[in-house]
Amino acid sequence: MDLRRQLREHPDGPEARHYLFSIGEYYFEQDMPTAASDCFVRMEPEASRGTEDLLALVYLARCAQVLKNQKMLSFFDAKLQDALASRGFFALFNSARSGTWRSTFGNRFDFKEEVDRLEIRLNEKPFYAISLS
Repeated sequence: MDLRRQLREHPDGPEARHYLFSIGEYYFEQDMPTAASDCFVRMEPEASRGTEDLLALVYLARCAQVLKNQKMLSFFDAKLQDALASRGFFALFNSARSGTWRSTFGNRFDFKEEVDRLEIRLNEKPFYAISLS
């Protein structure tokens, strides 16, 4: 995978976090949730940074679900809840609230805000839902 080489060559470069996200996506797609979560954790995601970081948190919550790690799931679900509760979050994320975002890896994320939750679909399949209450 070329991105791993890029990351090795530029571990502190401006694109390093993006490489980690893409590598994490790849590992998740390959049914390697532990390796995927390692990449997303190394990103040190903060939802206030934008869509890629928010999705890293979503991926971490999904990895926890797959790994049946309730403590990890509770932790990342709480981080997502905090992000949704922050006043600046929707201002930053407004274009994605009911729109589409495509990753470099080629995945399509659809966001739909409903009355009590934000639903995220990955390639037209339900991926994660975050309670808005």
